[in-house]
Amino acid sequence: GTTQSTATVLVSGVNEVTTVAVGADGVQLPSAVAGRYAYIYNADGADSLKVWPATGDNAGAGVDLNISVSFGQMIVCHAVDATTWYCFSAARKTS
Repeated sequence: GTTQSTATVLVSGVNEVTTVAVGADGVQLPSAVAGRYAYIYNADGADSLKVWPATGDNAGAGVDLNISVSFGQMIVCHAVDATTWYCFSAARKTS
């Protein structure tokens, strides 16, 4: 989806997004729970992916604001409490 309310909610800890429609598509992290991790890989060949927090949560850009994952990049998000995710870029090993 293109907004927080229409973004696909992630249900797995490891996620690969293969298609992003012109940089407008996004996914939503599950509600933050201390100790939870989410790995998100943007496998699209050209467009950035929006990553939204669950409503009321913060993924690093502010409460209810999205962060962007460039094409071909991966982020790791770690929930440190009930509303806060720390997300950072992670190298992806290529063969």
